[in-house]
Amino acid sequence: MSDVKTNIHLLFKEMDAEVRRIVAASHTADMATRGLLDYVPEKVAMAAEGYMIDLYKVLSANTLSEPVFQSAANANRFYELQLRQKIAAAYRFDVKELQDYIKGKSFNEINALYSTAIAGLGGLVVGGALLGLLSGAVVHISVAGIIAGAIVVGLASAGIYTGVSKMRKTDYLIAVQSFMADLEKELMKWVDNVIDFYNSAVNELKDRLKG
Repeated sequence: MSDVKTNIHLLFKEMDAEVRRIVAASHTADMATRGLLDYVPEKVAMAAEGYMIDLYKVLSANTLSEPVFQSAANANRFYELQLRQKIAAAYRFDVKELQDYIKGKSFNEINALYSTAIAGLGGLVVGGALLGLLSGAVVHISVAGIIAGAIVVGLASAGIYTGVSKMRKTDYLIAVQSFMADLEKELMKWVDNVIDFYNSAVNELKDRLKG
């Protein structure tokens, strides 16, 4: 699991260079925000899909190496949990959906769509929204859409993107880097949430097998 978190950290280091380039090349805050929406959500979503695949491989290999699952019957009971499918179904990584979500929408519209979609999940944090997906909540935005919405909400809360014809690039970059640092922490929590979900399901199975 530490490998997944290391990869997340490396991803954000890589993105920081591109975020700086986008801000430096933009003449307005709106232009910079559009550039970030074109880059960050897709980059994170595509990487996160791989993280979930890798995470399941490690977790399932560890589970199947346990004595209780050495019998074919018990191993089959584990596969019947369909944890890989449940995790994959919860986290949709549809980049086309992201483009449809953003295309032609104002920042206020993106903010409203995102806020409405996750209104019942206890806050506008990325980790909470992603956990809600895994827990079966009805969230009609893909992972990429959640990241896009969170960018807009994060910048709006800093008073950055609206009504600015010229931007102070230093202030904008500080706001974006603060948000990106929070996003990295949220994704680390997300990994922990997926592990907790997986372990809970496996432990329930173990209890049934003992009974």
